[in-house]
Amino acid sequence: MIPWSYTFLSTYQNCPDQAFHRYIAKDVPYVETAAMAWGNRVHDAMDKRISAGRPLDGDVAKFEPFAKAFDGKKVETEKRMGLREDGSPCGFYDTDCYGHMKLDVIYEPGDATIRLFDWKTGKVREDPFELRLQALFVQARNPEVRAIRGWYVWLGQGEAGRLGAPHDLSDIERTWAEVDSIMHTIKSNAAINHWPKREGPLCRYCPVKSCEYNKGTNGTAG
Repeated sequence: MIPWSYTFLSTYQNCPDQAFHRYIAKDVPYVETAAMAWGNRVHDAMDKRISAGRPLDGDVAKFEPFAKAFDGKKVETEKRMGLREDGSPCGFYDTDCYGHMKLDVIYEPGDATIRLFDWKTGKVREDPFELRLQALFVQARNPEVRAIRGWYVWLGQGEAGRLGAPHDLSDIERTWAEVDSIMHTIKSNAAINHWPKREGPLCRYCPVKSCEYNKGTNGTAG
């Protein structure tokens, strides 16, 4: 079984069959859309600005106020982190890695709390589950810290950006229970090689073109 990530878990919850093809079989091609390219540009530019002081330019210069807020502070950017199944920290690529993620911004203000910030360049949709997963990694590395907060920072292509709602991510036990529950079901699917297809409004955009629910395949799904 591959290590879990937010994208793997969320895709599985949306459609197990899509998760299988994208992350386990890996038999669908990766295609970078214009929206994905923009997101990658923003993440790379913000990382270099905060970690190395490289100025923002062009269409990302408008996000300078968000980057400047971290000047002189204890911050890590684009940090790859891993977890073992017992909750202990490990390397992102370690063979015993149970879950891994890349965290955009980890800020330690020095008041026994940790604050997480996640750059988002798509449509505004607050999903605290992703931030809650990130909290697992920083709490495992800093077990003495129990107060963890998180924010999405919405950096739309035609906007100057805005800070999202604050989320309390401190209930680590609850998040672990949710992850283990999802992974138990995934492992059960894997044991019998059964990955149910689930029809939904996003089927037309799915990269699994062989599925009968994909509108791009047979024009019937919606």
